[in-house]
Amino acid sequence: MFKLLPVILLACITGVSGCSTVRVSQNYGPENDFSHLKTYQWQPKNGQKEEELPEKDQLIEDQVREAVESNLDSKGFRKDNGSEPDFLIDFQYQVLRILGPGDPGTEVEIGSDEWAHGVFSGTGIGQGSDMYPWEEEVLDIYVTDPKSGYVLWRGKGTLRVAVYWKPETKIQKIDELVEKILAEFPPGYSPS
Repeated sequence: MFKLLPVILLACITGVSGCSTVRVSQNYGPENDFSHLKTYQWQPKNGQKEEELPEKDQLIEDQVREAVESNLDSKGFRKDNGSEPDFLIDFQYQVLRILGPGDPGTEVEIGSDEWAHGVFSGTGIGQGSDMYPWEEEVLDIYVTDPKSGYVLWRGKGTLRVAVYWKPETKIQKIDELVEKILAEFPPGYSPS
């Protein structure tokens, strides 16, 4: 039994490390100069009527906006509702249903059996994963030039969703998602 202890510990560590976390990526033109950006506004909706817009969850939208504004404010950016801002900000939030392999699983089995003609025993170690559906939050945040409409920077974050999160947990997860996406904006940013 003690010889199998390292195998069992390895299986436990592998299982814990397979838990999902926020995954982020960003994209921007290396020639873009972000040093002049100080003020922002939310991207106008281009005159679309409310019924023409994709279905949205107003609670999620409000939470994402609040998290983005809080994060930008903490970095010294100022929301400017009057004059021409230095950049416009917008986001797209969606929940995708995905069918894919689960976290890799490891099994360790030990057993014995006594039959009429003797005692049999054995051990087995199996690896593999099953296919199953899950939901994943995807949040894209866009920073655009207000004059040209050119996307200066795009950050994307994904997070596996637990279907029955409490509202407090949902808020915490959205805050975490926004914080990790905007951690790299502007490129080269380091907190003072």
